[in-house]
Amino acid sequence: PKEVPSSMGALFINGLNNWGRIHRLKEDWISKNPFGIWAEEFKSNVLPNTSLYKDQLIILSEQPYSNVAAESLQLDSKQWKSYSVAIRRAHECAHFFTLRRYGKIKHHLFDELVADYAGITSVLGRFQLDWFLHFMGLENPQQYREGGRFQNYIPGLGDESRQLLQTILLRAAENLRTFDETLGAIKSPSCRKSRIQAICETGMLPIASINGARLLMEKYKGYETSLV
Repeated sequence: PKEVPSSMGALFINGLNNWGRIHRLKEDWISKNPFGIWAEEFKSNVLPNTSLYKDQLIILSEQPYSNVAAESLQLDSKQWKSYSVAIRRAHECAHFFTLRRYGKIKHHLFDELVADYAGITSVLGRFQLDWFLHFMGLENPQQYREGGRFQNYIPGLGDESRQLLQTILLRAAENLRTFDETLGAIKSPSCRKSRIQAICETGMLPIASINGARLLMEKYKGYETSLV
């Protein structure tokens, strides 16, 4: 057991042993192989194939997203509660997408930028930069707000490194907004997928560069062309 930050309201569990599934596999195998040795079958053919017995779970809370109050975003509490669940669901599904598409999930700020983009656009159809900055505790870039999600992904960093990473994240988010505004509202699942892939495959530092929005657009157009 460990303390969970107030700004954390969801969890993606990748690989939880489901003993019910294991027992059913065992019963089915023994019924077909009454004289076989289950321990050998399990070691050779079940244990290496984790999809047979491991579950992936997404757990969502109903608390305000990133522990940001509705009033901070000029929303009423009922609407913000509904938005918070929807943002969380899309955020965690974006992590699941990167796992399926690229084979990994990372506990760092770039994955959070990708997932928050997916979450925010799921309820608004567009990227809202000030929402993202509130979620990170960076709504005032000159003075970080203690309790924002930014601090969850920078354990052990010194002040200089922390400030540099904050600057990179801010520039990346601003270029992501430019990219999103240029394309306009998301109108289809394929458009959403292409945007998320473009972000993932461009990378944090290129997105944060002076040409970040252009690089995103070039990557996105490559995907859109392949869909025609």
